[in-house]
Amino acid sequence: MAATLSQAVIACIWIVAVMAITEGPEQLRRLPRLLGFVIPATVFDTAVGLAGLRFLEQDPAAAVLLIVPVAALLIAYRAYIRERQRHDHLRLLYESSHAFHHAHGFDATVTTLLRRAREMLRADIAQLTLLPADSEGMALRFCLGPGDIAELVEEKWTPDNVATEVAASGSRLVPRGRAGGGLTARMAAEGMRDAVAVTIGSEGGVYGALLVANRRGDVATFGGDDLALLEAFAGQVGVSINNGRLEAELQQLAFHDSLTGLGNRALLSMRLESALRRRRAAGAGPAVLIIDLDDFKTVNDSLGHSTGDRLLVAVADRLRGVLRPSDTIARLGGDEFAVVLEEIDDPATATDVADRLVEAMRETFVLDGTLMRIHASTGIVIATSEDESSDVLLSRADVAMYRAKARGKGCWELFEPTMQAAVQERHRLKLYLQRAVDRGSLFVQYQPIVDLEREEMVGVEALVRWEHPTRGLISPDEFIPLAEESGLIVQLGREVLEQACREAAAWQRILPEFAISVNVSARQLQEPGFAGEVSQLLRRSGLSPARLILEITERAMVSDEDTTREALARLRDLGVR
Repeated sequence: MAATLSQAVIACIWIVAVMAITEGPEQLRRLPRLLGFVIPATVFDTAVGLAGLRFLEQDPAAAVLLIVPVAALLIAYRAYIRERQRHDHLRLLYESSHAFHHAHGFDATVTTLLRRAREMLRADIAQLTLLPADSEGMALRFCLGPGDIAELVEEKWTPDNVATEVAASGSRLVPRGRAGGGLTARMAAEGMRDAVAVTIGSEGGVYGALLVANRRGDVATFGGDDLALLEAFAGQVGVSINNGRLEAELQQLAFHDSLTGLGNRALLSMRLESALRRRRAAGAGPAVLIIDLDDFKTVNDSLGHSTGDRLLVAVADRLRGVLRPSDTIARLGGDEFAVVLEEIDDPATATDVADRLVEAMRETFVLDGTLMRIHASTGIVIATSEDESSDVLLSRADVAMYRAKARGKGCWELFEPTMQAAVQERHRLKLYLQRAVDRGSLFVQYQPIVDLEREEMVGVEALVRWEHPTRGLISPDEFIPLAEESGLIVQLGREVLEQACREAAAWQRILPEFAISVNVSARQLQEPGFAGEVSQLLRRSGLSPARLILEITERAMVSDEDTTREALARLRDLGVR
């Protein structure tokens, strides 16, 4: 008894060890359950054998009678094994159903089913292909390979791939070493040595194929039981995908821009984080491009918001035409778009894409018979370290985009660390400017205006100046744009205008024809009460309206045209030049 029991235990250990070597270390978990069955069975079989030997010693002719109980034991054992496999399959299917129930969203459902299919059939590859509605459509192929590296490919549907064969002919089993017609060659081309595949469908017909390939181990392969299990699993998959598609429609609303149909910021961030996780596994990281339409506000103000919306839709279509289906395109809001390019190991690849985008935007748009030309500034950043997040990359791409605008618009810039330092310095300067405006530290200087024919000074131009506490006198070309960005230009312009009117009123007593010229920004003109403020300043200072000249930039003339015209008309009524 002790000898047979020891032999049985050693045999179990060897069998499980060989399974672990050929099919993976997870097979070691089978040892306790196998011993739990083998030890009682060995004790029972040995006891029956010893009893049989004693029986034969007393009456050899009775050996024939032992055939019946032995045959019954064999039949019972085989029935037990089949029932045990059936129980295991039911357990796996129940666990899969439970996993599907807790997977929220279409992407999570697909990832869960691929992972469960691999685990159930102890394979390296699981692939789900969703067929297009017609032969001209795009097929979606979800693949989960070794190392849990997930891949989503949108590809033109062709009749010469594995999924097409399965969808056309139904379930297929291609064990290792057996010919499967043209399917074997197609499998080999896709790196598969053996496979089991089934169709996915509903009452409306077949709409996909589920394939599991490359059974783990050097000798193990798929069999009929695996095919039956995958067919049962496919029934659950069909229900889960249909439910997931309903949820995907809601996700479409949550993750896509309703105007252009592109993704939104939430989808872009999700895809970018996913690309960053894959970078840590594969090595090549993503690139982010932020595209901002130059002077788009002029289109809205001069042609109306409906025309602006149609232009945004046309821009989105043009972006789709330039980029690959695997690239993520999103509208971040307003006239700003973003693109994620995956697995970029050479900056030249990203800059080539940026060149194509810039050129595409330069081509004339035709909207309702109107020809329109618009340019776009693009900022590029490439992930270089593992600690970068989607927010960091988007921020850096934004910095590069503003550098492109500053360089002349209609071009691109690749992010460099020095740009971040410049942005931080610009932010600090903006804070200093806010403090200076609040404290009234800026001052006005006057530049003479001379009549060359009469060779006499006929007025002055008021120019605002700022002396920084550490940098000294700062050029207006540097701080005026900051004031416009932050909105400080309204407060600053009001103070300059008030001081200029007060001092010009004093000069008016000596030189009645003396005029003063003051620059006015677009932001000031867009203020609803700007003309009223000018009227009050003239009344308080005593300056004649005819002696005040307001210089308005071309940009102010095209910005918010209705508001600008109304303000100019009221100023003209006041007598201001």
